[in-house]
Amino acid sequence: MAGKTTSVVAHQHVFSHDLRSASFVVQDFSIDGPNDISGLEKLVLTTFPHLAGTKLDVHVLDDGLSNLLLRVDCVQQNEESFAFLVRINGLETNSIVDRELELNCMCALCEIRGVPKVYCVFNNGISYSYAKGRAMALPDFLLGDYHW
Repeated sequence: MAGKTTSVVAHQHVFSHDLRSASFVVQDFSIDGPNDISGLEKLVLTTFPHLAGTKLDVHVLDDGLSNLLLRVDCVQQNEESFAFLVRINGLETNSIVDRELELNCMCALCEIRGVPKVYCVFNNGISYSYAKGRAMALPDFLLGDYHW
């Protein structure tokens, strides 16, 4: 009986979204973390110039193993604050995450569903839209509204 050979075919995801049609700012600066107020102010100034000079309230949403996720609230006097997310890439994570594919996926989702809207890509991260809400807990999944 002859030996059986098995061939393995590798599949590569080919993404057709063209980033040239996306509207976000690309900036050459880094943000060091939630206490880097000057970096966050620079992000606001270059991305939302009409919000320059507003008070920034920074909240750490997730201090994960690979990334740091911040919610930045631009607090305007007598107006509702404007909030957006800042994701700071973890050290050395670019070697395990395809950042270009990640950005392509975010832009495609925005095109299809309207969210998340990418605002700015900077040296060590990205800023994008924030939607008010809460994370679903396990009991939430048992509700009839979430059954297909």
